[in-house]
Amino acid sequence: NEEPRILVRGVGHRSARASNDGRHLLLHVTDDRNRSHKAVFFNAGDRLAELTNTPKIDIVTRIRRDTWNGRDNLELHLEDFRPAT
Repeated sequence: NEEPRILVRGVGHRSARASNDGRHLLLHVTDDRNRSHKAVFFNAGDRLAELTNTPKIDIVTRIRRDTWNGRDNLELHLEDFRPAT
């Protein structure tokens, strides 16, 4: 079975940057309660400029469990984004 993709409209974002090698886009998206969620968009480091002056975005994402040092967290794996409509 294919993993579900989720469309989330009108999320905020912050701390957007390209990965050290410039290949991936790393950011935190924020919900309407200003809670922050880690997100990564693989092979999209060149899209960083699209987030400038775009306070809200619509995203298509998959939700993954990220385990690091024995701790589980949710991480969003973005598949696309656009300015919020």
